[in-house]
Amino acid sequence: MKPLLYFLLFFISIVPSVNAQSPTTSQIDELKNKVASKVAELKLVEKRGITGIVTEAGGTKISLKDLKGNIRIIDVDELTEFADVDGKETGLSDIDKGMQIGAIGLYNKESERLLARFIDEVKMPEFIIGGITRKDSESFEVTLATSDGKEYQVSIEDITKSYGVEEDETLTRSGFSKIVIKRNAITIGFFDTKIKQKIIATRFYYFDNLPLDPKIEAIIPALDESSKNVTSTGSGKKLTPL
Repeated sequence: MKPLLYFLLFFISIVPSVNAQSPTTSQIDELKNKVASKVAELKLVEKRGITGIVTEAGGTKISLKDLKGNIRIIDVDELTEFADVDGKETGLSDIDKGMQIGAIGLYNKESERLLARFIDEVKMPEFIIGGITRKDSESFEVTLATSDGKEYQVSIEDITKSYGVEEDETLTRSGFSKIVIKRNAITIGFFDTKIKQKIIATRFYYFDNLPLDPKIEAIIPALDESSKNVTSTGSGKKLTPL
């Protein structure tokens, strides 16, 4: 037993005693500063989503123009997940200029950049403002001309909600029969995948009391009332009565 006792006494003698030390004032201040800095940092970051059209993509960032026309910077890292419009997994290399995307992640208010966690290709609705130049009562379509000379074929479907905008800016639910040419209109919808410049409308608003843009009025054909409605042949071609 003696050898064991001597060993224990020797071991205890070589182990230094540890005394609890109270933190100094400087250490407390340093800790407070770290906490305050972290709190301030957390206040600068919030979860946010941004939708827009890609203007540039590469490296670890994506630039896009949002719905208000502002350029936004989206940062990506190894945790960012990508998906196409069908929900299939993709990557940064699949993001092209002109693509419509939605990004969700952590937005830094100070740098005004979004660290994306999810980036999805999206199909955003088109927003067209113009004047009604033609009306096809057979196919329930109208032609909408814009001030820059473009024309869009707007299809009024069962899903379309049409409204007339009164002078006092109140909305009145309306049917296709109430729509007349030489009226200002706004349509919201999606381009037809098969027919260029054709929009499937989800919303259609027309204004009875706003003067038509002279540039649009100038391109409206001088047709009599009977030829304003284009007759459908049922074969996909349309004939205008002589």
